[in-house]
Amino acid sequence: MAEVYYDVDLIDPQFEVFKDEDGKYRFRLRAPDGEILSISPAFDKKDDCITSIDLVKTHAPSASIQDMTG
Repeated sequence: MAEVYYDVDLIDPQFEVFKDEDGKYRFRLRAPDGEILSISPAFDKKDDCITSIDLVKTHAPSASIQDMTG
């Protein structure tokens, strides 16, 4: 499970699409200061990676956090 950061100024975050060492597409979300906040799972197709970014951008503002650690 990804770490969640609450003290980062997200006025101008940036999604970056990249290929990992296996040649799969991933994205990472960077804070304005360059800190990596999150990295996606791997996708075979770049279009699927971009679609996932769009879904995160659409649904993240209203997403709740569920602690599944017990």
